[in-house]
Amino acid sequence: MVRHKVAQVVQHFALAPDSHDGKALQHILESFPRDELFQASVPELNKVVTGIFGLQERPRVRLLLRRDPFRRFYTCLVFVPREKYNTQVRQRIERVVSEGFNAFSMESQVQIAESNLARIHLVARTLPVETERIGADELELRVAAAVRSWTDAFKSALLARFDEAYALSLFDAYARRFPRLIRGLCGGCRRARRVVPRGRREGACPAAPRHLSPGAAAPRPVLSQDLPRQGRHSNLRPSADAGEHGPEGDRGAAV
Repeated sequence: MVRHKVAQVVQHFALAPDSHDGKALQHILESFPRDELFQASVPELNKVVTGIFGLQERPRVRLLLRRDPFRRFYTCLVFVPREKYNTQVRQRIERVVSEGFNAFSMESQVQIAESNLARIHLVARTLPVETERIGADELELRVAAAVRSWTDAFKSALLARFDEAYALSLFDAYARRFPRLIRGLCGGCRRARRVVPRGRREGACPAAPRHLSPGAAAPRPVLSQDLPRQGRHSNLRPSADAGEHGPEGDRGAAV
């Protein structure tokens, strides 16, 4: 039965077996969760495999969802860029999926192969209700937010406000200089609004900012008013030897 399904999927894509895409399809099917090959229909397999193909050229967070026909569980294949995956990320993803489906139990298996993606296979067991609590697109957004680290948010906020070269120079200068206390109190987007060196205005694009030239000390960012009232301290400053781990312990890899 499984062999027949696999043959139908291969026939659907009609790829030459010795082509790059044909070999990629073969790898996808060989590494596919066996239970899913057995339980999913051929149209469902075609849909999931198409989604996995889309990750070959642009690795990113992706959630591919299938619901059991009897509504007893949801199966999720979650793909995460390998450099962003760790145990804390997996636990946050499990929590998001469990809450999204109001699951009473959760099973997970992780595969980190030679590819640049980690795959988490989740089975969220639910009560057999007719209506879905959350759509696949909304759940994928929540999963992506769970994977997102403090430094990811910090970098994105800088890129949203400044030209790329200057934003990246600010990121390199400051990303590892905020201690855990500040990271815990303030999000990366909020902190990005306070790292602009004194006298610097948004929008300018210097070819080689003097204050960020090789060998020069990074300028002191404007820190202060955005700290919450509780826990505010007058001598709170970025620490040059602060680690890159966020409050949850994830690695904080840059995008």
